[in-house]
Amino acid sequence: MKCTNCGHEMPDNAKFCEMCGKPFDIEQTQLADDDIRDDFNNFNARENNPPQNDYVNNGSPDRPYDDRYHDDRRYINEVPAYAPPQYNVPGYNDPRVNDPRINDPNLYPGSQKPPMSGQKKALIISAVALGLVIAILTGVIIYVSRTKVSAKELDEAKENFLPPAQVYQIDAALVDPSDDNIKFKYDSRARISSCTYAVNDRTYDQSYGYNDKTRVIKIDTKYRNHTIFSKEIGYDRVEEANKFVAVDGYYIRLDDTSLGSESSSSVPVETAAPKAAAPMRPAETQKPTEKPTEQPTETPKATSKPKATEKPTEPPADWRDIYIDFLNGTSINYSSGILIYINNDDTPELVLYTTGSAMPTYICYISDGIVKSFKTDASDGIDYSKRSGYFVSGRMHMGAYSGTIYYFDGDSVTEDHTVFCPDINGDEYQVDGDSMTKSEYEAFIADYSFVNEDSKFVLKHNLPKYIRSFE
Repeated sequence: MKCTNCGHEMPDNAKFCEMCGKPFDIEQTQLADDDIRDDFNNFNARENNPPQNDYVNNGSPDRPYDDRYHDDRRYINEVPAYAPPQYNVPGYNDPRVNDPRINDPNLYPGSQKPPMSGQKKALIISAVALGLVIAILTGVIIYVSRTKVSAKELDEAKENFLPPAQVYQIDAALVDPSDDNIKFKYDSRARISSCTYAVNDRTYDQSYGYNDKTRVIKIDTKYRNHTIFSKEIGYDRVEEANKFVAVDGYYIRLDDTSLGSESSSSVPVETAAPKAAAPMRPAETQKPTEKPTEQPTETPKATSKPKATEKPTEPPADWRDIYIDFLNGTSINYSSGILIYINNDDTPELVLYTTGSAMPTYICYISDGIVKSFKTDASDGIDYSKRSGYFVSGRMHMGAYSGTIYYFDGDSVTEDHTVFCPDINGDEYQVDGDSMTKSEYEAFIADYSFVNEDSKFVLKHNLPKYIRSFE
């Protein structure tokens, strides 16, 4: 006898199914057995006497006679309310599990997988949202960690800062001399737009801003997104277009348009600022062909101090050692230097450049066998008149130049004149506070024949070797 619910074989006198627990009595069991026998007899009758008109074979094999499951989707899909938990166990003799037709959506669309529950959807959405929140918070933490800098760290970054040209020598002949140490980016006119490099285990980022009206380049140096220095360099400090040059330790490259070259078609030559706006190096073509016959009585003359004309004295045999010993013990926080002849003797003067924007410059010289030094005010470098004793130190600001002309007699430095040159739109040229015309100013400056050799500096660690081999 078999259970009519789960098909488990049971003793004839069983009161309930020991497999699924369904209760039944003997009469029901007998009726069930009778039904089975009737089904079996009817099946045999159909097999032996197939209908002639209404039976259509669809090409599928007939169900074997011992298949106890009716070929009716009501029985395949229907789960009785009293179905035991075993029905849901894979591998159990359940037609919903073992019948391959149950997974064919074309035959039984209703047998597809049930839709996802609302609780499961909510869990998945919550997990995705949590992942996004974690990703956003991680990004914020990384950004803050990179940009948040203590005051002490900023101070150390300023103290250890060196302009790029004082750290790395580049191949100026290349279109792009970027390498693993220094990276340049450029604007549409092939001018430098940014520079990134590392010095003293710190990375600095510089942005270049060009003002063609005032002819000034503004360079902002940042350390971890914090501006620590700003530098302004006039276009007039660059004399050749489309070439890398070092100015005050910064690399600059201007195009023909910036310099007002005749080959430029975008900016008329006459609208570009004349080089005469640079007080230290007026263009020869801009000099007046004839000096004014009468100079204003208040205008100082360049010859107010006699130039050194005495016979050059013999330099001490050990002047190189004196300078090197001085460098080994000095407290000056310099980054580079150069030897030049300011006064008329055979002992060169040592110029030391300090770090940072608009910092002082030191003029070092040997007097009585020891090194003395003179510190200028905030300076963008120096121009000097070779072997005349005169040099000038000043700085550019918003296209205007203000500086001081000094006189060095071999033993001391004294102030000779103050000068002021306005930007391209100004006309307030001054010497010692007295106003003068542009042509008068240019004539005054031209008498000194100032030159600039700041770009020939030597880095600090190479200075001793440079001094030893200096000719």
